[in-house]
Amino acid sequence: MEERLAVETDSLPKSSGLESSAEMTGAYLATGVLSRAETEEGLALMLRFRWAVQADYFARRITANDLTGIACPQDNEKGLEDARRALLTALR
Repeated sequence: MEERLAVETDSLPKSSGLESSAEMTGAYLATGVLSRAETEEGLALMLRFRWAVQADYFARRITANDLTGIACPQDNEKGLEDARRALLTALR
């Protein structure tokens, strides 16, 4: 039976990685190395850290006017906004 973690995903951008985390977290739960609570807490903490890294990345790109690999400055702004929104959601 597949276990699901109680992490809110509806308001996160589709690129949050939560959709693909079921296999990884299921493996932790199956081995019994971590409890369900530890796995949920660890996943939530990891995702907050990851979104903080994304926010830093896009903020630095905006400050440096780095347009490498994107069409326009608004792409950096969108990346920063996605990270901000994910962090605000994660802190609720």
